Amino acid sequence: MSRRLLGLLALVAWSGCKVGTAPAVAVAPVKAEDSAASCRPCHGDIVERSAETAHAHTSAPASEETVRGSFAPGRNLLRTGNPALSFLMEKRDGGLFHVSRDSARGLERADRFDVVFGSGRKGQTYLYWRGQALLQLQVSWLREADAWMNGPGYTDGVLDLERVVMPRCVECHASAPLKPGDGKGFGVTCASCHGDGTAHVAWHSAHPGEKAGRDIVHPGKLGQEKALEGCAVCHSGMRSMKSPAFSWHPGEPLEGHLGPPAPGRDVVDAHGNQVGLLAKTKCFQGSPGMTCSTCHDVHQTQRSLDALAASCTGCHAAPKHTDPAISSAPSAGCVECHMPNVPSGLIRLQTPAGVVAQKYRSHAIGIYPAAAGQGR
Repeated sequence: MSRRLLGLLALVAWSGCKVGTAPAVAVAPVKAEDSAASCRPCHGDIVERSAETAHAHTSAPASEETVRGSFAPGRNLLRTGNPALSFLMEKRDGGLFHVSRDSARGLERADRFDVVFGSGRKGQTYLYWRGQALLQLQVSWLREADAWMNGPGYTDGVLDLERVVMPRCVECHASAPLKPGDGKGFGVTCASCHGDGTAHVAWHSAHPGEKAGRDIVHPGKLGQEKALEGCAVCHSGMRSMKSPAFSWHPGEPLEGHLGPPAPGRDVVDAHGNQVGLLAKTKCFQGSPGMTCSTCHDVHQTQRSLDALAASCTGCHAAPKHTDPAISSAPSAGCVECHMPNVPSGLIRLQTPAGVVAQKYRSHAIGIYPAAAGQGR
């Protein structure tokens, strides 16, 4: 199998998307491209807190503020295992540029950073426009190393400038189809989970004294299955598409938009089936009302494992451990031991020095051997 084909297969694994030549702009109509502005007058505090979350920053127009990688001399060059091939990140008139240099082929090509995918909590991938199609730049940035790396799926030392980003990828990184030169649709916004709020805003503007929400989706009132589907749109792994990207709306059956999760792909990864992993656990199966929001508040940044572990005490108020060194009080240890960080099987970045594997938190809540958490 050729290295190029291996790279393409790796991209499919990384993105959960198909690789092809179709344009990355979906045709499905979307009414609410920037819902936060219309929600702010009545829900200002929630909107402000949500704006700081990783969801809100999972895509953005590329700029010096949004691109985390360094453009400073000495830190803006990625050398590969191929002495002839390197990548230089440069500030030029007109923006930030990704310069590919292949001396063996006499090639030097500059492509502009146009779109950022990833909040930067773990890393970022970068895209550029070619006409109406989005393509992926070869270099990504990894936070752990604070350095430029070959992007996921790229083979170190092999130049590949033809990686198209498909609509399904955009659907999970944006709230509406992205278009060249248009600053709308970036990030996961209110409409992504609550649906188009046009009618909601119009009705409540005309009835300011009415407190009961109308013409809007409240995920907490949908029931367990439909509430989970709102998260499963992007957190249930690789799935085929039955309808155009952005045509699904909160509260609708997800099976009409996506095929079933790929068999055997209930894995811990950036685009793994975390919802599927959770659904198989005793915690979930013994808790009829449990959803992702039982532990996660998507309206605010949550980084404290101690705070997240407090959710465990609803069912495990005084857990008993055979090891007396383990405290029965809720602490980060609950999460670290029962939801360990594990190396990615998909997000493995090739470098001249070897392979760097990103780590992700497992949502398969369980009892793991002590070695499972090593290296957290």
